[in-house]
Amino acid sequence: AGAHWNVTNTDRSSIKTLCASGHKPPEIDCTVSKADWWSRLHASTHMINPLGNGLQSPKFFEALLMRTIPVCTRHLVFQKLFDQDWPMILVDDFTVLLDEGVLVNETRRAQEKMSRHFAQLSNVYGLWTYLHEGRFR
Repeated sequence: AGAHWNVTNTDRSSIKTLCASGHKPPEIDCTVSKADWWSRLHASTHMINPLGNGLQSPKFFEALLMRTIPVCTRHLVFQKLFDQDWPMILVDDFTVLLDEGVLVNETRRAQEKMSRHFAQLSNVYGLWTYLHEGRFR
């Protein structure tokens, strides 16, 4: 648990709307137990990645290490990573995932980025080099 800020997290409310919908695509599972986290993450193509309520949120990097594509909203931090060619999908709001075509249309591009950058993202030296230089080699 991270330090919590007293702000409204719109990502969380859009996920609640998505999960409450009777029309969400079947591949979107809104309930994953802690015990099943790693096996489900490994078996998934995508992971919905809302902003956390704390200062740190490792789920983005956990998804990348398992070759799972994080689906994030267009917040500044995610937009900057996307602009630097990180393998991810950006959406304005998670409720757009009710349209099954959104994931299909963006997945190929994100998987190509994952293939290009996984070796660098998955080892300490490569990640440190990226963080130091601010770009993929």
